[in-house]
Amino acid sequence: MEPLEFKGPRARVSDLRERYGLTAQDIAEATASDPRSVRRWATQSEDRRSRVDDHIRHLEQVTTSLTEIGVSDASVRIWLREPNPYLHGRSPLAELGAGHGGAVVDAAQALAEGAVGVNAAPLRAPAESPLPETLVEGADPAPTANRADT
Repeated sequence: MEPLEFKGPRARVSDLRERYGLTAQDIAEATASDPRSVRRWATQSEDRRSRVDDHIRHLEQVTTSLTEIGVSDASVRIWLREPNPYLHGRSPLAELGAGHGGAVVDAAQALAEGAVGVNAAPLRAPAESPLPETLVEGADPAPTANRADT
């Protein structure tokens, strides 16, 4: 896969949706946009959304940080949607949409440094043991509530 920073905005949103299973609603929440707008971006020829582009850049930074430490794509999706104690109980997607990308990046970095992860369980096991099977690349943890792609 080509690094996200070398792709245009349409391809970047498409990659985030495909790789992490994010819905138009998820991207809309992270960018403080309407889900219809997210779907419309696939047909736009120009990027006139600098605010939205900043939100997408933060979302990419967070997803990349988590996958670099061995968190599976499915677990990244769960982490983005679940309330997070480092974000005052709000989900990372909601905080991104509120313009608090820096706080979400900090929460992801805290996770990488051994803080709590999905459902307040330790995300990383001690150095002498591997990551739990459900958090490593390729594992498919039980999905959270079914989310229709709106």
